[in-house]
Amino acid sequence: MKKFKKGKSNKTFIKEIDCQRAAAELGCAPKIIDFYIGGSERSKGAQSYIVMESCDQTVFNSIKSQKGSLTDEQWKEIESLYQKLDQCNVLHNDSNPHNLMIQFFPKRRFLLIDYGMSKRCKGNMTTCFPLMRDRIMREEKRVATKYNSPK
Repeated sequence: MKKFKKGKSNKTFIKEIDCQRAAAELGCAPKIIDFYIGGSERSKGAQSYIVMESCDQTVFNSIKSQKGSLTDEQWKEIESLYQKLDQCNVLHNDSNPHNLMIQFFPKRRFLLIDYGMSKRCKGNMTTCFPLMRDRIMREEKRVATKYNSPK
């Protein structure tokens, strides 16, 4: 479940739901099970939230458990995820290893979360995969240095 800070605009919240639903239809994001739009932005009403399928692990934690690297197969799966996002005209806009999750059941797959900065784009888009790849590779280097350095 993702809870939102009070004061986040309902328009932004609805945009996030729209982008995540579009991505989920192509298997790029966890499916939204339920959501609630709280009171107005200035009221002290109930907090907005999204309930979605559970994910098991962030790519960041996977990199740590694999001592600093992803396999070639995993890189191909991540690239495919971004190509699918391009097909549904969603620009995620917050690509980082903490927003890329791994779901292990019923089969292993990568999913992007946190569509708060995303937007719908029309026409041809350049994939965000190179940006994500660069960020993950920096994280891999950092983790590899930490685990492979002499003690």
